[in-house]
Amino acid sequence: MTYLHSQNLVPETAIAQLEALTQLLQQTLHKSLLGLILHGSAASAGFEVERSDLDVLAIIDSELTHMQHQTVGEGMLWISNEPHPLEFSIIVKEDLDNWSHPCKHVFHYGEDKREAFSVGRFKPDVLADEDLAGHITMARARGIDLLGNYPPERLPFIPREDYLSAILSDIQWAQNQQEDLDYYSVANACRTMAYLDSGAILSKSEGIEWCRDNNIDTSKIVEEVTTKLRLELGL
Repeated sequence: MTYLHSQNLVPETAIAQLEALTQLLQQTLHKSLLGLILHGSAASAGFEVERSDLDVLAIIDSELTHMQHQTVGEGMLWISNEPHPLEFSIIVKEDLDNWSHPCKHVFHYGEDKREAFSVGRFKPDVLADEDLAGHITMARARGIDLLGNYPPERLPFIPREDYLSAILSDIQWAQNQQEDLDYYSVANACRTMAYLDSGAILSKSEGIEWCRDNNIDTSKIVEEVTTKLRLELGL
């Protein structure tokens, strides 16, 4: 993946991590690995070195075995946070081809899984995931193909209703967390406002910049966007 060095959007600090992730998946999943797509801020000029995750989707052609699940999980422990946290999901291509919201993942890693994985709890993780509608929308619009054989436009087009439902779910999740997620919530609401206004698919930091450029008061933007989403979704 040396071509990543020529991709101005990809942070230099992340390249070794993405190469390590690619190698892990190729060695573990072999021909089952169909695609690997970087999305989110690292693929859209909104990456903040001290704050952002590396968001990656893998597409495979069959379910994971227990051993594959464990091997990938063990790899996450030494790839994630070196230096950037990973937000990583594996999806079976059949579930993309027969899209239904919420789509399921067959593996997911975020830093909230580190404690369980560190003590060997690699329970198979086949779950419906509300967030995937948002991740796939972002990846399809602005993702980077890390393998060079699965361009992002091959991902399914996600219906607007599913995308907005995923955003609303994420906003509500952030509001229910004990940790301070004010920046996350405001930035998420800003990029959602941009989408509702113009259809733009933006990273969180780009959303804040969009609001600034459009002189939008963000003091109550989370509440305003939540109301807009609920109205459009008929909730």
